Amino acid sequence: MKSNKILLMSLFVLGFLTAGCVLAESFEGFKVEENTVFLPASDFALWDKDAREFSFCVISDPHAGEPVRAGYEKFGPARDKFKLALDHIAQSREKSADFVLVCGDIHLHKVKDIVDDCELKLHFIAGNHEGVKDRELLRKSYPEDFNINGKESDYYSFVNKGCRFIGMCNAVATDHVGHLSSETIIPFGQSDWLISELEKEEKIKVVFGHIPPHPDCKDRNMYMSRNDSAFFNNLVKETRPSFMFFGHQHQPTRDFMIGSTKCFVMRSMSWNGGNAPIGYMKISISGKGAEFKEYTFKEISE
Repeated sequence: MKSNKILLMSLFVLGFLTAGCVLAESFEGFKVEENTVFLPASDFALWDKDAREFSFCVISDPHAGEPVRAGYEKFGPARDKFKLALDHIAQSREKSADFVLVCGDIHLHKVKDIVDDCELKLHFIAGNHEGVKDRELLRKSYPEDFNINGKESDYYSFVNKGCRFIGMCNAVATDHVGHLSSETIIPFGQSDWLISELEKEEKIKVVFGHIPPHPDCKDRNMYMSRNDSAFFNNLVKETRPSFMFFGHQHQPTRDFMIGSTKCFVMRSMSWNGGNAPIGYMKISISGKGAEFKEYTFKEISE
């Protein structure tokens, strides 16, 4: 990717992102903007001040099987947009990311060739677009992730440089409301598993999934169900994970607090309401705190 980088300073209002440095890269037909904010360790209820430095990225809702969409024509079909994000991460001039979290609605069968050739470490979780066969493909393709004690599972965790990452599966095919238990989520017992994971010893814990909890535990479409939100939010308030990432809603990235934990609802890398820009986020961890850098891809008007 060849680009011309222009330094811009501007006010960026997006939930907690009240001000930051905005950089823009120009490519043929579109530009990439990056918006950065740093949260010091003191902003987190729990933090490891001896944490080893590393970074990771979060992509949500690639919808890779979908065709060219009106308003995003210059980016091509959805699989091209997913590859664009992966290439942008891989070719970054900064220190490379240790891995990428992909928060559901993947359509893996449409990009299996892309992910098989990708040198980045990818950690997926299913969305409501993933049916039984799609989940079987995820478990078969990434058995090192999709297992608990050697048995197949749609939810899992892993530890990277002393930080625990907890991938919860709360999406059921064709249902826009999230659930922690379903006959299509294997195995039963995810709620007890979440309790166990969030009580483990690591000070820095990151939760990721597809459908966000409702911050006020209300019955609403596009969120986890009322009772599941209540259970999950109470657990988060008690165990205080560092932050969480979800997708599903196809809106510009926003965040809200559940107790002392920041919950991000990520924009899609495929399409967003009102033709809002697509994008992804890079998070850098250190003993001093966490840096959040969101990259957005915008078409350049002729």
